[in-house]
Amino acid sequence: MSQPVIAIGSAVLFAFTLLIILHELIHAAAFLLRGTGKVQFGAIWSKFIFYAGVDQTVIDYPTFRFVALAPFWVVKAVCVLGALFFWSSPLAYFFIGLMCIHSLFCAGDLAMLAFYKRHPDKEIYNYDDLGQRKTFFYFRKTDHVGHGNSQ
Repeated sequence: MSQPVIAIGSAVLFAFTLLIILHELIHAAAFLLRGTGKVQFGAIWSKFIFYAGVDQTVIDYPTFRFVALAPFWVVKAVCVLGALFFWSSPLAYFFIGLMCIHSLFCAGDLAMLAFYKRHPDKEIYNYDDLGQRKTFFYFRKTDHVGHGNSQ
């Protein structure tokens, strides 16, 4: 078996074991950096979904964006640097493969961010109820004073 194939296979093995844990720990570190409270971890095994969250805490968009994108950017940076450092070695395939696989892992985070982007005119807050394993999004109500037919 060729070294690049072994490197990519190793990336797959690493991604589906340790990288899942590291991804969620990066989310946790981002939550802690933003001072959001006690981070809890969980999994929905039937859907192969893993999460780090702060139970019953209102999260604003800047915090949500920071937490959601933290693993994407940290792992991407490590993988790009690793691939560049080992460019002339089969180990570069490990980092490139890992970067690609991890980008797929970030799909849920990016999908949740897309909800905010679909409503740029609204102030949106996120609320996790980890007991129910649900995430809620709330829009801030706006005051419509002065609108309508006034004379």
